[in-house]
Amino acid sequence: MIRCEKCEKRVPLRVYLWRLRPFTLICPVCQAMLVAGGRAKRIFWVTCLGGGVLSGIAAIYARHSLGWNHMEALSLIAVGGVIGGIAASVLGWKFSDYRQKVQS
Repeated sequence: MIRCEKCEKRVPLRVYLWRLRPFTLICPVCQAMLVAGGRAKRIFWVTCLGGGVLSGIAAIYARHSLGWNHMEALSLIAVGGVIGGIAASVLGWKFSDYRQKVQS
């Protein structure tokens, strides 16, 4: 879970999921800007790519074995990427290493 270094409060999952930039976050209590460390970025990209690869394999199987057309297979890849992105967000919230950004 993400904790703010400045106020020591936990950032709730709903705040973490509704951000627009995946590697920056504003603390809802003290308004400090938190930036993602290396572990958070790796979790995000590995989970997104893993979801895309798994859905791509499923789409290839569906295309050749089940007789799906191209649009159905591409839709499956898109849905898999979205599910991978949601999983990346939840895993990133649980295990990431966000730190307070130092203003220079």
